[in-house]
Amino acid sequence: MKETADASPIRAVILPVGITADPVVFTIQTLRPEYLGLIGTRQSQQTMDTVFERVSFAPHRVKHVTVEDSPERIGQLVNHVYDLYHWLRFEKQLDPHEIAIDPTPGRKWMSAGATMVASHLGLPMFYVDVRFVNGKPDPDSMRMVRLGNAYDQTGFLLADRGRELFNRTHFAGATEAYERIRPSRAQEADFFAGMAILSKTLHRWDLFEHYQTSLRADFQDALDRLRRHAVSATVGGEFHTFVDEVERLADVVEELSRAPRPSLLAVADLVQNARRKILQGHYDDAVARLYRAFEAIAQFYLKTEFAIDASQPNWSSRSPSIRDAVRRACGQLPSKIANVHGWNILRELKHPSAAHVFHRRKDGQWRMKLEGLLNDRNSSILAHGWQPISARRAERMLERISKLLDQIESDEIGRWVSRMQVPHLPDPVARRE
Repeated sequence: MKETADASPIRAVILPVGITADPVVFTIQTLRPEYLGLIGTRQSQQTMDTVFERVSFAPHRVKHVTVEDSPERIGQLVNHVYDLYHWLRFEKQLDPHEIAIDPTPGRKWMSAGATMVASHLGLPMFYVDVRFVNGKPDPDSMRMVRLGNAYDQTGFLLADRGRELFNRTHFAGATEAYERIRPSRAQEADFFAGMAILSKTLHRWDLFEHYQTSLRADFQDALDRLRRHAVSATVGGEFHTFVDEVERLADVVEELSRAPRPSLLAVADLVQNARRKILQGHYDDAVARLYRAFEAIAQFYLKTEFAIDASQPNWSSRSPSIRDAVRRACGQLPSKIANVHGWNILRELKHPSAAHVFHRRKDGQWRMKLEGLLNDRNSSILAHGWQPISARRAERMLERISKLLDQIESDEIGRWVSRMQVPHLPDPVARRE
């Protein structure tokens, strides 16, 4: 097994095989891999025989496939290269950085296909450089050259995809895109690494990890890299504004980590999370979050204004009038207060917020104004049923919950919601020379 110049061990090599054995043998002898994946044509079978006359390999460490010698078969060749990669990656359990591709020995169209796969998978890539004498390769002049991965180094193809995903709040996808880019210039490296860290941190925010641990250090790591990029690269004012807005968002997420629960800040967080889920097309997830926000509003008022903890209500310490109101609302003194019960209790306690949630029917019974939307959630796959929620119904619930918050806590909620906006990543973020 050969270690390359960057000290990464190469344990396997995939090679297309043409009509000349020398470059194949040279690559094998230079890199000294443990495993070989070879792609040949019917015309190159004699070449393969010559290769194995000159280098010794155990049969279980070699896999070779055959492709028709036609440029029109480049798609088939790409599939064969991937099959060899899959064999090495999963059957032989090698890491991607241990699998190299040398596209040199094959026909030109074969080399092109192998290069495409290596670039896409981010695999180490080599080629054999040789001087020709009298129209023939001079074996004594052969040398192994490691190629940079243009696909990763420039990031041009992935950067736009990462920005698109980020601006659509698909933070996990944006993370994957940015992490694959390996630019050669330091200022661009700062940008792509910073965006990868930022996207991953925002994904953790989406998963509510900030309620268990602070994300401050991760936000700061991303901000440090993005600010270095802003100083060292030629960027417009929009990018500086973007970084400033990210810093303000990081401050809010940190406040969320420290805030008591339930709180109006946490309610705003749930609503904004639901808004992002709608943007992502995850309508059942969005409605589940909106349902929880609706419940959390009632829990907030019960806790802050009546000292009733919905998760552990201590009824013995409450006044007789409060206990009577709870019995009217729930039929008993519940051990935990769920969504509808919380609002029923607030109604019986004559809390002003309940006037925006209930109305009286003609028969004198109270009815929740959001009853139909709440039933959507109860019938959904993420609750008690099997009915998917449509985009229209998810957007309607977001509209109704937002209206309710505007009616009962307009200034407070509005302030938090505006601070939780994920800033738009401008394009272009860095001007290439």
